[in-house]
Amino acid sequence: MFLIGWEEQQGGLPDTSAQWDLPGGEAASRQAEPLMMLLGNLTQRGRAKQVYIEVTIESVWECEALLDTGAEICLISATTFGDLKQIMETSDRRLKVEACSLNITSYTQTKAQLTRKAWLEFTFGKMKLVHPVYIS
Repeated sequence: MFLIGWEEQQGGLPDTSAQWDLPGGEAASRQAEPLMMLLGNLTQRGRAKQVYIEVTIESVWECEALLDTGAEICLISATTFGDLKQIMETSDRRLKVEACSLNITSYTQTKAQLTRKAWLEFTFGKMKLVHPVYIS
């Protein structure tokens, strides 16, 4: 997602060759496709080649999530959220759900009203972030 913005502003993609220090003071160079090293393990699926990323939610649920760089909000289905909530409760952890009122229109012009939101912790490789997710 950040590389797309960089490309538009700078007129090209950054050099993706990198040199990393390895144990024992060795150095290794590596060339990678920019998109595939953005956040972690990315895969493309379907005819539209949508990009999915491996993610762990709340340190208990490993899955692949659609990386939609055009989305303004994050959504989780009510069914998936219910499954996550149940897993959390078995380990005496609770997810805090907030009331909200948000009317959205999807890319296909489908309208919906979202009434619940939760702040979830996502882990992408070594990076963790807490982000609001609307429950659809």
